[in-house]
Amino acid sequence: MKKQYYLILPFFLLPATTVVLRAQDGFDNHHKWLTRSLINPAATGNINYFEVNAIARKQWIGMAGTPGTLFLNAQNLFAPMSSGAGFTLINDYVGFYYTLNAKLSYAYHLKLGPKMALSFGLAGGLLIQGRDEASVRLNDMSEYTPYPLTLLSDFDAGVEFRYEGIRAGLSALHLNVNSDKVEYAYSRVFNAYASIRIDINELVSIMPLVLASYANERFTGESGAIMYFRFPRKAISKERLDRVAKDRYDRFWAGVNVNWLGNIHVMAGLFVTEQWRLGYSFGYTWDLRAIKAATSHEILLSWRIKTSEPRRYLCIDDCE
Repeated sequence: MKKQYYLILPFFLLPATTVVLRAQDGFDNHHKWLTRSLINPAATGNINYFEVNAIARKQWIGMAGTPGTLFLNAQNLFAPMSSGAGFTLINDYVGFYYTLNAKLSYAYHLKLGPKMALSFGLAGGLLIQGRDEASVRLNDMSEYTPYPLTLLSDFDAGVEFRYEGIRAGLSALHLNVNSDKVEYAYSRVFNAYASIRIDINELVSIMPLVLASYANERFTGESGAIMYFRFPRKAISKERLDRVAKDRYDRFWAGVNVNWLGNIHVMAGLFVTEQWRLGYSFGYTWDLRAIKAATSHEILLSWRIKTSEPRRYLCIDDCE
């Protein structure tokens, strides 16, 4: 299988030379590869844990009223039904303006073989856009016009294929959002992505990845790689050793991702315990024509607790 991985690897680098990226559309975060259900509802419940992820993102550091985004995502696998369910809440803000996005998601995981699965996912909820009227200050408030509150339904759909270390998916986000009724470069987004996790040895893995998106009649995308480092346990029972192909706990990761227009971000993180992980990402843009400042920061805090045994369900991700 490793030989097949190396044959596929060049295709992850090819799109970076053939697709032109323009501006960023909608919500974005650097840790999407660690929380794929944020970009594809079909990835909901892809691990045998109940998991909660919180992400804080801040852009254009050093300026007043700069954009920021808060993500909260929870998901769980319901093994007897081969299904995953989750909830996502996003608060995106810039200056006085904000966008709230709340959704419930569901995915059905269809087992195609011992190490192969195909998942189908749907998500639905509300999109709210408005302005923090209490924070607006003008010299002459008599000329102030209140900003109308926009309330829309919002739906996503997606499919994801998994085979051993390969992940590939298609998703459509904000399907029924009319871009004429919402602002801040918010629109329908169509995603195609793939990644391959390759074990270099017992302690190190590398995961090349690529994402292409289409929104507002233009293509966007990114590509890069994440490296995972594992530490062997001091003691492990023979029963667990027989059941676990490799120990993925007690690890840390580091990676780099390049936005095809001119943005790069580097990330690093660690599992503080088997339940808690902490990550940080720093972004830098050298093309300032579309933004106001060069840097962005993002923090990930994740908590998980095991709810299913691997042999009782289709082992999808992190199958310890």
